This record gives sequence, structure tokens and C-alpha cells, in this order.
Amino acid sequence: MSLVGKRLCIERVGSVDELKASFECRMSALEAKLDLVVNTCSTILSTCEKLIETHSHMSCCSQDIMSKMEAIEDFMKKVIPVYTENHTEQTTPVVLLPLNKPVSNSEMKAFTLNSEAECPEGSWLGDENNPEGRVRVQIPPTMLLHINEHSLTPEKMALTLLDCLFPREVLAVSNLSGKGKHSKQQLDPLLIYGIRCHLMYKFNITECDWIRIKQNIDSKCRSVWRRKEKGLSLGSSKVIHGFYKY
Repeated sequence: MSLVGKRLCIERVGSVDELKASFECRMSALEAKLDLVVNTCSTILSTCEKLIETHSHMSCCSQDIMSKMEAIEDFMKKVIPVYTENHTEQTTPVVLLPLNKPVSNSEMKAFTLNSEAECPEGSWLGDENNPEGRVRVQIPPTMLLHINEHSLTPEKMALTLLDCLFPREVLAVSNLSGKGKHSKQQLDPLLIYGIRCHLMYKFNITECDWIRIKQNIDSKCRSVWRRKEKGLSLGSSKVIHGFYKY
């Protein structure tokens, strides 16, 4: 390797380490803020409950505050137990994913990312060195290597991974949101998150790129659905036997 090549390699490794350290610092700060939010909510709720007990008449303002605080409490109840139960040295991270689109109006749900032990013969989608940016799937390493070498664009790779993760029969009756006039079911959000992680790792896609790719995924589902409606063959599936449970 030339001197320039070695220098670029060292600089790249250094920048990755700096980015990782910055990310870990940011996550620690977010955890501290989350603890503060939980404690603040608990204090406010306790105060409101005491006010209700000491006042026989509740004002409209109090009712409005209580309804909003209860909504926050419900959200915390969904997130905190998952985080607490899994927050050990050997645990897998928890991520929040939207259940439906558009994202601005989506209900969020906490998902625990899987581990290598769950798919020992499989491989990682995404950066295997980033616990928050990877999903374990049962695509054999040799097949994933082939996909990486022959999928030269993020759009091509996304659709190839889609075929490897979901049977055609599932694509025909599903989409990303789980909504629509044909009573579609939602594609597994965790596997879709895995596809996104892999595209970010391989192509460094932007949010705009991901929105376009999601449209391609929905278009692929509609195409398979139309073939099913016409009674045509859906084609052979690339799904590994025993991997996808529907």
C-alpha cells in the first residue's frame, strides 16, 4: 500500500473512532435526559393527584394537563420496561420504530434488536460493529457477500434483500404501513429496519434516499399483488427455508 493510501486508511479509522466516541457520549446524555423526564413526569403526576384529592372541583385546565400527562405516562410505560429488562452488558439494544406512515403521525413502538445467538448460521445486515445499526438475519454469509458484490445501487440492493427476507406470498398481501383498501398486512418493521441499516452502511443513504426506496418497496408489493390477483405465477422465492415465519 502506498504512503498516501496508508495515511487515508489511518485517517478513516481515526474518524470512525471519533464518531463512535461522540455517538456513545450523545447516547449517555440522552439516557440522562430520559431519566430526568421520567422523574419530572412522576413528580408532576403526584402533584396533580394531590391537587385532585384536595379539590372537589377540577378545572378544565387541570383536566387538559392530566390527559396530556397520562399520554406521556402511557408512552413511558411502553419504553421503560423494555429498556430496563434488557439493559445488561450482554443485551441487545432497543430502538423506536414507526408502526405506520406518514412518520409525523406514526405510533412508535420499541423493538429489541436480535442477537447473533438467535441466527448463528446467519449474518448481520448493517454495521456488525454497531449494536444499534445492525439486525441479525438468516441470510448465509456467502449469499450476503454475493448480494454486496452484485448490487451496485441502494435501490437494487433493497429489492434483492426484500426478496431474501420475505416470501412472494407475503409481499402479495403486505406493504410497509399495513394499511390500504385491500386490508394489507405490515411487513416486519425489524427486517425493514435491517434493510435500512445495510443501505446506510454500504451506501450512506440519506433520509430522502430512504423515502424513495420505501416507495420502491411498496411498488414491488403492489406488483406482486397484481400478479396474484391475475392468477399469475409469483415467481420463485429467495427466502431461506425456515427463516421467515408468517
